[in-house]
Amino acid sequence: MAIEIPMPKLGLTMEEAVIIQWLVDDDEAVETDQPILLIETDKTETEVGAPGSGRLHQIGSPGDVFACG
Repeated sequence: MAIEIPMPKLGLTMEEAVIIQWLVDDDEAVETDQPILLIETDKTETEVGAPGSGRLHQIGSPGDVFACG
């Protein structure tokens, strides 16, 4: 079963973030809370952890913008 990785909302005014870098290769095994993605908002850069264990299937690419949630 697939688990989506929602873009986290890191602040009250945050509406979107940009993918800076994938920290795990596509189709690589990941564990819960393992850092998998580096994102950038208008104020900060932060790592996003895996919401569950399994294999990662990257949807976006560095430079892509995603809305929170």
